[in-house]
Amino acid sequence: MGGPVRGKPKVHISAIRKWKLVRYDEMIGKDDRPPAWQLYDLTTDIGEQKDVADQNKDIVNELNAHFETWRSSMVPTVE
Repeated sequence: MGGPVRGKPKVHISAIRKWKLVRYDEMIGKDDRPPAWQLYDLTTDIGEQKDVADQNKDIVNELNAHFETWRSSMVPTVE
């Protein structure tokens, strides 16, 4: 145990009702800043073509808090 988790970049996706929060290519175990979240409104954009994260920073922050709570409860694994 101990040490950073290495392996393939991960794709993190969270969907809660109308919103879908996505972050691609996060390098887990690195000190690099993770890529920005993308946010999609599934009620008007089921094809996920228009990222509305910049217009909905409060939603991004709320969903990110849920994601971080969930992730902090996970046990690291190596693939």
